[in-house]
This record gives sequence, structure tokens and C-alpha cells, in this order.
Amino acid sequence: MTAAWAPPVSLDNCAAEPIHVPGAIQPHGALVAVTEPDLRIAVVSANVADWFDVPPGGALGADLGAVVGVANRAVIDEARRSDWVQRFDDVPLDVGGRSLVATLHRSDGYLVVEVEDSDAGDHRSGSIVREAAMALQRATGVVEVAADAARWIRSLTGFDRVMVYRFDAEWNGEVIAEERRGDLNSFLGLHYPATDIPAQARELYRRNWLRLIPDIQYRPVPLDPPVAHDSHRPLDLSTSTLRSVSPIHVEYLGNMGVTASMSVSIVIQGELWGLIACHHYAGPHRPGVAARNAAEFLAQLISLRVAETEDAELRARSLELAAIADHVAEALHAAPVPDIVGVLRSRQREVLDVVRATGAVVITGDEWVRVGVVPPDDVVRRLVDEWPLDDAVLRTDHTDLHGAEGAASGALVFPLTNDRREVVAWFRPELVRQVDWGGDPHNAKLYAAEGDDVRLSPRKSFDLWREVVRGRSEPWHESDVRAGTRFTRHLAGALLRRERHHAGIASDLQRVMRPASVPVVPGWEIDVHDEPAGTGQIGGDWFDVFDAGGGLLVAVVGDVAGHGLRAAAEMAQLRNSLRAYLLDDPDPPRALERLDVLMARVLPGTIATAVCAVIDTATGTVRMSHAGHVPALVATTAAAAAFVADAAGDMLLGVTQRPRRAQVATLPAGGALVLYSDGLIEQPQRPIDDGLELLRRTVPGALARPAGTNVAAWIAEQLHDERHVDDTSVLVLRNTG
Repeated sequence: MTAAWAPPVSLDNCAAEPIHVPGAIQPHGALVAVTEPDLRIAVVSANVADWFDVPPGGALGADLGAVVGVANRAVIDEARRSDWVQRFDDVPLDVGGRSLVATLHRSDGYLVVEVEDSDAGDHRSGSIVREAAMALQRATGVVEVAADAARWIRSLTGFDRVMVYRFDAEWNGEVIAEERRGDLNSFLGLHYPATDIPAQARELYRRNWLRLIPDIQYRPVPLDPPVAHDSHRPLDLSTSTLRSVSPIHVEYLGNMGVTASMSVSIVIQGELWGLIACHHYAGPHRPGVAARNAAEFLAQLISLRVAETEDAELRARSLELAAIADHVAEALHAAPVPDIVGVLRSRQREVLDVVRATGAVVITGDEWVRVGVVPPDDVVRRLVDEWPLDDAVLRTDHTDLHGAEGAASGALVFPLTNDRREVVAWFRPELVRQVDWGGDPHNAKLYAAEGDDVRLSPRKSFDLWREVVRGRSEPWHESDVRAGTRFTRHLAGALLRRERHHAGIASDLQRVMRPASVPVVPGWEIDVHDEPAGTGQIGGDWFDVFDAGGGLLVAVVGDVAGHGLRAAAEMAQLRNSLRAYLLDDPDPPRALERLDVLMARVLPGTIATAVCAVIDTATGTVRMSHAGHVPALVATTAAAAAFVADAAGDMLLGVTQRPRRAQVATLPAGGALVLYSDGLIEQPQRPIDDGLELLRRTVPGALARPAGTNVAAWIAEQLHDERHVDDTSVLVLRNTG
């Protein structure tokens, strides 16, 4: 017989300890693994002779019947053929008058048979489960369900202490219910750090509902052979009832004074929610198979009841908060045009109560509506910028943002737009609280001297350790997320209605402010094309063309930065003001300089581009000035076109008040001046220089089009495709001689 396979174990590697393949079982039972369907023995536990009077060497390779008996083989064979998922329990065996009970499961391609002594004399389990099930149905809250669970599991199993242990989001545990022997100190309300139950142990608890250690002083019984099926790994005992446990866990229990233990999982929707932890202090303790199976069944009932009560609490809480969100929504929808700012400020208490917050901010465009206690704007913007892209909703109870102290230890943020430039954010303040731990959670490792060596061992102190937790808010509940989602949808709908209303006004404003017709000038043809953005947004583009008297023809194309009602209103002011300046003094540089002064005083922060041209219709002389605008194009013949030289030297409107320069060109008979907005040449995935070159090559062909062609529209058609996303204005002024 070879020695048991055992990985090196210490606290340094316990988080990665392969506890599902310990290479050994506990000695209160025996294990036999056989191949199917021939039932040849491939692996046995070293104590197989204590149960079947056959040594491991004589069992390996033999038929199962040669070890357990022909009658018992038939019982096992029938059981394995039955319809079961993870495990088949309570298979009765008789070995020389000794009553055994077998449990079957499959692992690594083997049928694993585990046997232990029968407890057929215990007839209390069924009645206890029945009474427990009736009591659980009457429980109305999670804590009440947990209290019932502790009471009935203790009645079933006889342990000195039974606790119900609930995990938080970081896998720290809290004892929320307890039943104990009268002389024991209470653990109710204590917390235990996540390091007490490593991740791989939690995964086993999720997969296998019940674990038992009847005597923590047991000596592991190795498997023979230690490496099965030439896999270089021992048999996977994840679903075993006899699996040997981590020596670190045994030492941990010993440090608590525990002599026997059992744990039963509470699993909700496939996830580990908590544990029912059972401890004994008066020596070894082995509840019978029937009692353990009843406890496991009861744990499944408890899991269902916990899920039901949590769902009921969530529904009640969600309905309460949803009613608040809907009440604010009624105010948003009361008027044909939502007064969003007014509603948010007049319903401040309700806006906060939607998610039980102390501060909120709604960011829409340049508008920030603050309610309650909100951190500084730069902190809010930094929070949004650091929002993980994979998270649809930002939910945190510890922001860790400098400048947010006190006002925003917790944040709950929802997007109003896909780019997250517009958001709704709620904030909660720091909640200073005391947490009582069963031992120092920051001292999970203690060094203990043993002779000349120093080794790591699990923490030995489980005395009450009180921690003051700072920098965190009250955690956000799922009901808060649901209510916040509902409120955000209402608000997004109101914003859409307001945007449509503003877009209608802006569209009307653009239409009214643009010339209803172009002037008729003998010897000149004027073609205009005006096209809104493909996105449906109203932008700040404008054009103007009018007779200034004295044989002078004025043409302007401009663009205000931004979209929507504000951009349209600013466009209207700039267009009218520039027209007035040009009628007073038809000199493009001076008119743009005067517009700079107006913008600095009346429209601070507004930025625009413009190209302004004044044509002497008698001589064909053009005097123009550019303010950060794309260059005008002059076509002197049907075969040549060129951009106005030195057109890009002047700054945007609204940026400077320095003197502006003029550019001069002459349009002979057949020559044309083309003014346009950047929407003509800019398109996604096309560099602006490529757009300019395409325009330069297109204009001569446009001028050669048959009489009656709207040359401006034809140019736009050649340069645009389905990717067009910006407003476009094109003016073509042609000297026909």
C-alpha cells in the first residue's frame, strides 16, 4: 500500500489548497471506487479490511461482490442504475450481520461507494422535519427563518451550538441566529473575516451541501492507490460524505475548543448565501445518516424560505420606493413641456427618498441640478470618469475619492445617455459603525514557536474584537437599484420630451432666421443648399445672402458650436447682428471685429466660425474675411478651382478681439465663389484634407452642369453618403457675365 497523497499545506498556500482532492477520508467510514458497468475495484480506503475483512491488496482489481458480498453487490448495482443526480443515499447493506448504509456518487469516471454504520434506530428525523417545515412557513423575515433553522437543526443533530452564518458582499460572515447549550457564551451578532473560509472551501460548500467531522482528533485514512486512473491526481472527493478536511481547518476548530463539527449550506439560485454551522464541545459527536439527510433536506427548505422572504422584503421595499419615483414622475409629466429643474428642486425630499440618499445631482448637458449634500463638481466628474465600462450601474459604498469625504462615501449612478455625459447620481454620507468580530480580522495569521522552527498557524484568539469602520456608507440595497432605475427611466423620458420640444422651437427658429429667398442680381446666379444633420439634432449652422445696395452682394456662412435650442438662439443673434453691421459698413473684417466685441459682452463663452464675403457685382471683385472657418473656394474657369489663400489665419469668433484680415479675389465671367459649412467636407473616417480635395475636384464639374441645375445641391450630393452626421450649408455665387 502506498502512502497517502498530500500537498504541502500552510497558511501561505491555504487559499489555493486542493481540499477537494485530499487523498484521504475520515475513519468513521470506508470508501470503494469501482469502474462501471463491470464494478471492478480501482480505489479503496486503507481501512477497507475493518469493514469488509478484505485487505486493500486483495480488494484492488477484484469484483465488488468479492469484497462486499454478492447480495450487497446486487443492491449497489440496482441503486446505481436508478435515476439520481449528484448522490444516492441510504443504500442498506448487511456485512456479516453488521448493518451498514452506503452512499453513492460518481467522480473521475468511477462509481464511489462510501459506507458507514447504520443508525436505523433513529426514528425522530421525519417528525422533526415535518414540524420544522410548518414552523418555517410561518416565519416572516430572514432573521426569523434563520432562528427557526438553528433551533430545528440542533434538535435534529444534537450539537452543542448551531449558528446561522450569513455572508456579505466581501464574504465576511455574520452570525444572525444561534441555538446553544446554556453554559456556552453567545456568538450571536459576531462577524468573521472572509479569510476564515477561503474561496475554494466556499465553492465546495456550494456544490456539496453537508460536511461532517465527528472527531477533530481523527487520523486521516489514505486512499490506495493515492493517484488514480493514471491522472497524477488523487480521486476528486468534492461530493464525498467522508472527505478528509484541511489540517488548517482542523487546527482552527481546535483553537475554538470544538471537538466535532458539521456545516450545512444555504444556497440561493446556485450561489452560497450562508452556512448553518454546528459545533460540539463535549467530545466526538456523529449524528446518524438519517439525521444528516434530514438536516440537508431541511437546509434546502430553509434556502427556499430565505429566498422567498428576501424576495418578499425586496418586493415590499421596491414597491414603496417605486411609488416615490412615480410620484415625482407624475410631476414631470404634468406639463406639456417638462420643467425638469423646477420639479427636481420642488420635490427635493422625494428625489432623495427614491433611494434613501442624502444628496443627488442630475447632469444634463451643461446643466447641473443639485439636491441635498453633493460633493464638488470635479469629484462627481472624476467618479463618472472612473466608472468601469462593464458596469451598467455604478454602485459603491466606499468611493475612495479625495474631496468626497463626508458627503459621498457611497454613490449610486445611472446613465441618461450611452456616452455617460448625462447621468443621475445619488450620494450617501459616511456611516461610522462598530463591528464586533470573533477575533481580530486583520490578524488571520499568527506565528507560533515550536522548538527551533517558526511556522504559520490559524489564529488562536476568538475573543471579541471591536472595530470602528469608517469611510463607508450604508450599502445600497437591490431595491434602491430598482427604484433608481425606475426614476431614471421617467427622467430620461421627460428629457426626451423636452428635447423634442426644444428641437421643434430650434427648427422653427432656424427656418425663420434663414432667408426666405435669395436676391435676384442681373448677371449673377445664386444657388443655396441647406441640409440638417442626419442625427436629427438641430445645430448652429446659418447662412445669409442679401443685397447691401450700391451694387454690393453680401454672402455669409457661419456655425455656432453646439446643438439644440441654445445653439439655434445664439445663431439667430449672431446672424442678425452681423447683417446689421454689414449693412452699416459692408467691410467683412470690420464687421467680424464688431461681432467679436458683441460676443464678449453679450454671449461670453459662445464660440462660432464664419466666412463673410462682399461682392462688387459690377467688377466681380470679392472682399472676404474668415473667422476660423473652412476656406472659401474660388473657381475662375470651368476647369480650375482653388481655395482662398491665407484663409485659415484668423481665430474663431468669441475667442479674440484682435484686428481681422481680408482676402481678395476676382470672379471673371463664368467664375464662382463657393461658401460652405464644415458639415460638407467632414465625415466619420474621412480626414478633412481628403474632404477639401474632393470638394476642389468636384466644383468644376458642378459649374458645367446644365442650366437650371442647383449647383449647391449637386455639390452636396457628390460629397455626402449615408454617414453624413452634421448640418450642411452651401452657397454658390456665380458671375454669368
